[in-house]
Amino acid sequence: MTAAPATDGKPIRLVIADVDGTLVTHDKVLTKRAAESVFKLRDAGTQFAVTSGRPPHGMAMLIDPLKLDEPLAAFNGGVVIQPDLKTVLRQNFLSPSAVKQAVQLIIEHKLDAWIYTDLVWYVRDLKAPHVDREEWTVKFAPVVTKDLESLMDRVAKVVGVSDDLNAVQRCEKDVQDACGATVSAARSQPYYLDQGQQRRGGSGDVRFAENSRGRDSHHRRYAERRANVCEKRRKHSHGKRKPGSAKVRNLRHRFQRRRRLRERHGAIHPQAPRGEHVECPTYAETFRRE
Repeated sequence: MTAAPATDGKPIRLVIADVDGTLVTHDKVLTKRAAESVFKLRDAGTQFAVTSGRPPHGMAMLIDPLKLDEPLAAFNGGVVIQPDLKTVLRQNFLSPSAVKQAVQLIIEHKLDAWIYTDLVWYVRDLKAPHVDREEWTVKFAPVVTKDLESLMDRVAKVVGVSDDLNAVQRCEKDVQDACGATVSAARSQPYYLDQGQQRRGGSGDVRFAENSRGRDSHHRRYAERRANVCEKRRKHSHGKRKPGSAKVRNLRHRFQRRRRLRERHGAIHPQAPRGEHVECPTYAETFRRE
């Protein structure tokens, strides 16, 4: 199976997919059909990576079934991490002042506030709206704290949640007006207001994903390419080097030239049968005498 062609005639090297609504269903289930599609992409020579507004550990349920080996872009690129969920390649946290302002606006609009750091999810109340749904989705439990304002460092995303959809809409506009230069605020669901670091286009994430696959992945691809080239050469020559190949000719010419030089300086006897040795000065001794 060959690499999938693109509209401009160039092969597609990398496919980056969203998680919710793309890889998984509305019930957050990874179907067999989706997994097979990913494997077909790899068989066609196309790399596959994942991006999502989820935290890193919220994508752990995809790593083994899809055999992911490319970096994961969590929080919509706020944290880029290897599939081991330990090696952070890039992180883009909110400033403490932006986090403080966003949390204050969420509380003023009577929304529930969540804070995501690179590794931990903080909530104020486990019984607040949609906490149980989010826990079931990301497959790990939050940490309860009453003092969100003390959690200003290493914050990747702030979330405002409420079933009052008009309040969520008003909060979105106020956050955009107050923090628009540094914070991106958008509703991923009618009841769910995401606030993260302001993005400047998505092409940088594609280039980063292509260039940050790690030394092991680079060597693996290089070894695969070399193995394919050697296999093609072996089939072309039927397992033997062609007598008239350029490399054989060069080796023959070098050997003949070296033999002529040694004969000229008396290092070997011109009429000596091949394979037999005669007593004569060595090549090095000849040069020392000269």
